[in-house]
Parts: sequence; C-alpha cells; structure tokens
Amino acid sequence: MALIAVFSRSAIAGRSAMAVGAAQVVWIIVQVVLIKDRSVLQAVFLTIGMVITALAARANGARRGADGGAA
Repeated sequence: MALIAVFSRSAIAGRSAMAVGAAQVVWIIVQVVLIKDRSVLQAVFLTIGMVITALAARANGARRGADGGAA
C-alpha cells in the first residue's frame, strides 16, 4: 500500500514509506535479539530499512518546506 501511495504521489506517501522503513528496522532488530544466528541478509535488510526511513524523512521535510509547513 505504501508503494502505491508513493507512485500515485498521495498525500500519505511520505508517512507510509517512513512507517514501512521504521517497521523493517524494528523487525530486523527483534530478529537479531531473538535469533542468535546472524546472517548477512539481516545487515542488508537493516540498511535498506534505514535508507527507506531516511529518504522518507527527507521527502517529508522537503514537502513541508515547499508548501509552507503543511504536510
């Protein structure tokens, strides 16, 4: 749903993308804590989640600046 919101340039696109990225980061951290076996994929997906969250936060900041503070 977040992907559809982003591609359709919906008003909730930035927030939904940030939620997905943050959820992925939390999910991987919980995996690392609960499952003692480590994998390279955990690091890869943690990085992807952090990038998604950072890009969504940046997009939200740019949107607020462009339209006078409203999101």
